[in-house]
Amino acid sequence: ENARINDADIARAKEYPLNSLVGSSQYGDVVICPFHREKTPSLKIYKRENRWYCFGCKEGGDTIEFIMKRDNVNFIEAVKKLIF
Repeated sequence: ENARINDADIARAKEYPLNSLVGSSQYGDVVICPFHREKTPSLKIYKRENRWYCFGCKEGGDTIEFIMKRDNVNFIEAVKKLIF
């Protein structure tokens, strides 16, 4: 499948709730980062902006960037995963 994506698809992918991708923790909006080993949660979810930042590995971004990093896929594949 080689479906094209458009600006509306990208906008929709960016609206996918980040907290549904990372789960929750007893610390609220701070969870264990899936990108590095840690014992104490350091990945903060900014719900209002639907963005994330890890104070441990100093990485962050939106939902598309999260999926790209987590699943090791390119931008288009990440958008497709979030909207289809």
